Amino acid sequence: MNGRFGIAVLGALLAVVLQIVVAPNIAIMGTMPQFIIVYAVAISLVLPRDQVYVLVFALGMLGDLLGYGPVGALPFILLIASVAIDFAQKTFGNGTLFVSCIIVVAFVIVIHFLHAAFMIAMTSSYSALEAFALIAVPEALYDSVLAVLCYLVVRRLLSMGETTMASVGPLK
Repeated sequence: MNGRFGIAVLGALLAVVLQIVVAPNIAIMGTMPQFIIVYAVAISLVLPRDQVYVLVFALGMLGDLLGYGPVGALPFILLIASVAIDFAQKTFGNGTLFVSCIIVVAFVIVIHFLHAAFMIAMTSSYSALEAFALIAVPEALYDSVLAVLCYLVVRRLLSMGETTMASVGPLK
């Protein structure tokens, strides 16, 4: 295990602790941030693919086991999103911070909508309107801001001594 992956694992553990301890206490009008999704999207832009897959699967499974959705839905969604983030970064990524932040925001929104769709399909506690209007949209907006901030921090921490600040593409 190299140093960058070790730092990423510590960040994942911090995301889980923040999800358990801090997230319920900073809910805005009943909307809790999803630090696990935020961190998974941020780390998907920074780490190499083989390391990202293991980390996002573990984060998704911990998120589901903590009771934030049907078990297996979040790891599946995060793995698919991680592959799609890699494709988006290769297709649209031009090395600018703006494009990377747009990718982060877009995938946070997509992940929340897919998670809401899984909740509708696998549970009967939400109607489609409730799942999207009361859960997916507010959480996606909340987490988009947090994901951009998290991406900037993760990018800075994992790129120390490896690249200049001018390059903001994935570190591979």
